[in-house]
Amino acid sequence: MKVARAVGQGFRVTHKGWQVFFVLFIFNAVIRFFVAPTEAISPALRTAGERGFVLLISLVSILGLGFLWGGVLAFARNGIKEGIGRFKWFFGNCNKYFLRQLGLNIILGISIWAMFFLSAVFFGGALIVKRTNWSTSVALGFISVILLILAIAFVILTSFSWTIVVAKDAKVFNAIVQSFLFVKKRFMRIVGLLFLLFAVMLAVSLIVGIIYGLSIYALRNVGIINVEIILTEFLGCVLYAYFGLLSASSFMAYYLNNEQAPEQIGAA
Repeated sequence: MKVARAVGQGFRVTHKGWQVFFVLFIFNAVIRFFVAPTEAISPALRTAGERGFVLLISLVSILGLGFLWGGVLAFARNGIKEGIGRFKWFFGNCNKYFLRQLGLNIILGISIWAMFFLSAVFFGGALIVKRTNWSTSVALGFISVILLILAIAFVILTSFSWTIVVAKDAKVFNAIVQSFLFVKKRFMRIVGLLFLLFAVMLAVSLIVGIIYGLSIYALRNVGIINVEIILTEFLGCVLYAYFGLLSASSFMAYYLNNEQAPEQIGAA
């Protein structure tokens, strides 16, 4: 299946899923309501209480997204297979897949963080010793690049794990293995899917940014000021919800149409 067709199906599901869009919008708006005020304070100047509050909100954000993501993917699955997302089952599916989505977030999140962290450590070491020991610096830099490449490859190879948990009702480690096998067979096409989604998001963000700029200019001309922060946060939540549902739907469309026979996909 061509990646453009998957993204096209993703758009169709997204534009029918206004209820899911609204849930994601509200979730991010609530998180931003508590987080935004702390962003004006430099991390080094935050009190212990403020650091604890930021940590708590981060934890709530991770748990909340883990809870909602299973419902988002299940909505996308039903929208692709049956042509209708069935929002009435949304929160039931959130609960059904929550622990497995959270397990993936923890296992893959820690693994990916560790690989990027080690790459940064070796790169920092290369910079430190480059004037005193050139050969060691080159070796450390080479290791850093290899780790970076492996980390990116690992991200791509495991990118369908969350989708497979819902699409095939798979367990955590089984979903990771199946993602490896699925992506390995069509690695460059998956890269193409990621690039196409990135291009779409960039284009939409650019259009929204232009409209935002013109709106702020017009409001200032009629004497309405001090709305930039509110409008920026609002548009950020809108884009977060839209891109979240679009990416989930596009991934689900690509997986279902490549993993199953065409006659099994009602909306193909």
